[in-house]
Amino acid sequence: ADNITAPVNLAAGGTGGTVQLRQKRYTCNGSFTLDQEPTKVLEDLRSAMGGACIYAMGKWYGYAGAAAVPTVTLTEKDLRGPLKYRPRPSLKDLFNAVRGTYVNADNYWQQTDFPPITSATYEAQDNNKRHYRDIQLPFTSDVYAAQRLGSIELERHRAGRTTIEFPAKITAMRLFVWRPVYLTIAELGFNQK
Repeated sequence: ADNITAPVNLAAGGTGGTVQLRQKRYTCNGSFTLDQEPTKVLEDLRSAMGGACIYAMGKWYGYAGAAAVPTVTLTEKDLRGPLKYRPRPSLKDLFNAVRGTYVNADNYWQQTDFPPITSATYEAQDNNKRHYRDIQLPFTSDVYAAQRLGSIELERHRAGRTTIEFPAKITAMRLFVWRPVYLTIAELGFNQK
């Protein structure tokens, strides 16, 4: 669970202050009907956890957006072919701010905009131009949770701007989809990156 500090306005004559709130980090708050496409329902459910739903080896696996520490390191010894390295996405895929909607319980469960997540640092890196990514969070019913999920989306995008295609030997069979690994590649200057 996250601790959130929120400002509180007190009645006339008060001094104001803050209050500590506590909420579960990843919850799914919504409903669907059986006539909806299963892939759409799954995507809506996934949006509430900031992670991924993976179908592998005949089973579904769910991963929340919480950070995981890699337990495996791949090196040049694990390569079976040349490495392909793309240092940043194309300009059409680049964003430095996130905005979107969530389902507001205080507004009769209607979709409501949450305050956008922006970053002056990322904007400066992108020639001082703001590029939004729009997200919809149909199974998120709290503005703080919506902002947290927007922040995860932004930070994952900015941290994961490098794309590496790593044709691996059979030594990589111990890996699994969505589980992070370290890369140590001297040619790229990576040491447990």
